[in-house]
Amino acid sequence: MTEWNEVCEMGSMDAATIGRGPYWEGDLTLSEPVSITFGRRVSLESPFMSTAIVSQYTDEGFAIAADSLRKHSVTGEDVSTRVQKIFPIQEEQNKRFLAYALAGAVYILNANGTVFDFAQEFSTAVPKLTSTRIHGLDNYGRRLAELVNERLLIERQNGNLSGYTSIPNYPGVMARVIFVGYYSDLGCLAQIDFRHDNQTLLPPTLTKLAVGPTSFEVFSGSAFICKMIFESRDLRFSKYRTSSVRKRRPPNTLLEAKELVRNYIQACIDNHTRDRECESIGGQPQIATVSPERGFEWFVEPLGLDPPAQLKPSSSVPDP
Repeated sequence: MTEWNEVCEMGSMDAATIGRGPYWEGDLTLSEPVSITFGRRVSLESPFMSTAIVSQYTDEGFAIAADSLRKHSVTGEDVSTRVQKIFPIQEEQNKRFLAYALAGAVYILNANGTVFDFAQEFSTAVPKLTSTRIHGLDNYGRRLAELVNERLLIERQNGNLSGYTSIPNYPGVMARVIFVGYYSDLGCLAQIDFRHDNQTLLPPTLTKLAVGPTSFEVFSGSAFICKMIFESRDLRFSKYRTSSVRKRRPPNTLLEAKELVRNYIQACIDNHTRDRECESIGGQPQIATVSPERGFEWFVEPLGLDPPAQLKPSSSVPDP
């Protein structure tokens, strides 16, 4: 069990920190260091994508949650509050039981009406590797990302993309994918960035990797909300504090983990007018779990999601 309260110092996180987890992702707006509730001393990465993604790990499996808001990249107006940001990978024969989440400019709309949708491209790429044996989540994640990157290049060459986007204040980074779950029976986490250098597309970059046994906690979104829930006694945030938070310990069960990730996302959504980092977080929480026995399962599905039977690959984990 990791220590519950060690102070995170401001700084940048890069490949040198791979495998240390857990980590915080956010544009820190507070003047003092933030005490992250799960753990080891880590640094802060600034800024992060305009979405909220959180994952908690227990001996029973992973819980992962995200918001469901998409804003127009130019006008900043709400485009949809029913966007799916968490996706399943269920391949029993390959022992790949994963959830992945997308953040950043994952939906590129051009003036001519064409769209590059990272979510759709990943959904197309995943089945292409079903019959391919690949060692390790790092290599598997890179292979998937390379397939999506190839599509980016093709669409640009065909004139369907006028240019590659960048996250504000984060030059050259277009989007990010985070994987959590089980790969060849090992709990693991990986993060891959899609980048360009002055409109020259670069290979996908593995920026984080953790393979069990270790800590896999992920918090992306608002440092302010994190501090108010986990470190303050502010009564306005008492309803978001789970029993494990009040006892100042990590969640021990998937039930506790699901409650924690749901409450964090809901707090970000509820405070979108109070905290600058929450301005682009909205809609409803979507929550999934990944366990060794059952693989990927929805706990709270995104609104408007297609029926589960249409989402499960033919190799999905059978019900016990």
